[in-house]
Amino acid sequence: MTEAVFALIWGIVISFFFSWKMAALSLCIIPIILISRKLSGKYDPKKPKREADKEKDNQADIMASDCIQHYRTVTAMASEDAIVNLYSSHLENSVS
Repeated sequence: MTEAVFALIWGIVISFFFSWKMAALSLCIIPIILISRKLSGKYDPKKPKREADKEKDNQADIMASDCIQHYRTVTAMASEDAIVNLYSSHLENSVS
């Protein structure tokens, strides 16, 4: 969020430097864009499903990063196939 705000501010500064007419037009359009984003996020019927899918994907990502960080342990225990199957089941659960 902070990066987006700074990018917006720098974009306006740079546009005023090159073309003040284009910058003025951009400043007039910004409130319209912000209102439309707020409304589309508020009335999105698929939002709860997407958030649940993100949580399932997070579980798979956490498991994958743990396995990558501790690859020596996984290799020493010869459990690569079990880890791959577990990761695949996490991904299948997130898809379905």
